[in-house]
Amino acid sequence: MQRYLIKFAYSGIRFRGLQKQPGEIFNEEFPCRASIQTIFEKALLRLRQYEKASEANIQFSSRTDRGVHSFCNVAHFDLTLQKDGSALSPHRLMKILNTYCEKSDISLSVSNVEAVPSTFHSRYSSFYRHYLYRIAVTDKDVKAYPIVEWKKCYFIPKPFCLDKAVKACQLFEGTKDFASFCHHFKQQPSGYPTIRTLDHFYIKPGRPLFDPVYDPLYSNIEFYDFHVKARSFMYKQVRRMVSVVLALAQGRMDLDQVRQLFEQPGEWNPRAITAPPYGLYLLNVDYKIPQDEQPQRPVENQGKEFAPSDN
Repeated sequence: MQRYLIKFAYSGIRFRGLQKQPGEIFNEEFPCRASIQTIFEKALLRLRQYEKASEANIQFSSRTDRGVHSFCNVAHFDLTLQKDGSALSPHRLMKILNTYCEKSDISLSVSNVEAVPSTFHSRYSSFYRHYLYRIAVTDKDVKAYPIVEWKKCYFIPKPFCLDKAVKACQLFEGTKDFASFCHHFKQQPSGYPTIRTLDHFYIKPGRPLFDPVYDPLYSNIEFYDFHVKARSFMYKQVRRMVSVVLALAQGRMDLDQVRQLFEQPGEWNPRAITAPPYGLYLLNVDYKIPQDEQPQRPVENQGKEFAPSDN
């Protein structure tokens, strides 16, 4: 057997999400309405190594919801060796997967394939995940948005205070109990781990997807990007975090109410409405060795700050 790592990107607008859904029925005429897992399973069936699609046992690094986009998600699966005892080349496998996606006319593309050791796991071997959430602030009377931004950005009306948003983001960084930001937390089994460490959570000015010169609907729209990095996240955690920051920036919550969500784990403030999935993008999944497991820095570099890699 040979294990393969694949990196892939997709627009989540029409897919049913990343993982196969219970009772999901694949329709060859409308493949974009299937889950991404189902698409890959159908593509791998062409290798004639499995009797049924589920035998592919694809494991994903990040299980994004329906509507969420990705520039670099990661998965792994195993393939048996060929008749001559050799493994299928990564280049050939990548071509097979992309050919199937192209012929199916779907917004899914494999950017890289690598042969990896059998001990590699796309989910549990990862060091951190980097998400982006895009918002656009508009005047209250705006009734139409640039078509290129459709379900690629979360549009919100003014007022919006960037300074308040920046201060709110700072409350999330570090190791904390994020139970309040786990969707359906009270339905989770006893002992469900809600203590998580956020390496970074910040907001900065963003940009449109298309040059505003060609579309007058971009007038008076301010774009902002939330960036968040951590090793793992709970269900809808990032979207609920963004919703709380927006509630503060728009005057529906104050800093004390944000703090209460950490002081009273599991409680939620209804003034914060969970941000929709289509503003969320998985930017990267990193498998680098954690800093405390890397060789010690040279003497001349010790004590200096090093920015984490976005690659």
